[in-house]
This record gives sequence, structure tokens and C-alpha cells, in this order.
Amino acid sequence: MYKHDTMTPGEVAHRLRLQPQALTRTFAALEEQGWTKRVPDPSDGRQSLLIITATGRQALVDEMRPRDEWIAGVLEQELTPAECDLLVVAAQLLERLSEVDSAIARVEA
Repeated sequence: MYKHDTMTPGEVAHRLRLQPQALTRTFAALEEQGWTKRVPDPSDGRQSLLIITATGRQALVDEMRPRDEWIAGVLEQELTPAECDLLVVAAQLLERLSEVDSAIARVEA
């Protein structure tokens, strides 16, 4: 969700391979913390959209920073420049594949 402006609860659940009902408490807790908010879907009044707030984005950055620093250090120590270049290409391919999955989620939702 952090890469998208808005998503329905169903889209989030699909990406996580879960049922939306399984995430009800999680969505409520995120909203209670002020990390997300729900707004009505302007194109479908039966749906709501989840939006990550500025506070939520900052919490995510803070949570991911130690992991990002660790992986950057490991990559620098363990991989050759050519291997790092290959990893960049692989990451781009995985990103493309994830976008195909998100398009499927929107169609199925």
C-alpha cells in the first residue's frame, strides 16, 4: 500500500494472499494508530479505500531503516559490482511481476 495512493481492503488482502476478514483487526489497529485512514470510494459507495497517512509513512520508514542499512552493508561486503548490477535487474523484473499481480487484484476486486 505504501507505493500506491489508495487501495481497497480487498486489494491489500489479495496481495497478502489473505481473506479481507482476516485483516479487519489489523486495519482497525492501523487506523487507531493514525497510520491509515479510510475514505469512501468515489466510484463505488459500497467500498472504502485505505490511505496511508504521513504518520504511517514515517512509521514505515522508521521500521524499515535498520533493515535497509543492514542489507546495504551486506550487499557492499559480499557482492561484486557485477552481482549488484544483476540484483538490480532482478529486482526490476520482480517489480514488473508484482504489478501484473496488482492488475489482477483490481480486476478480481
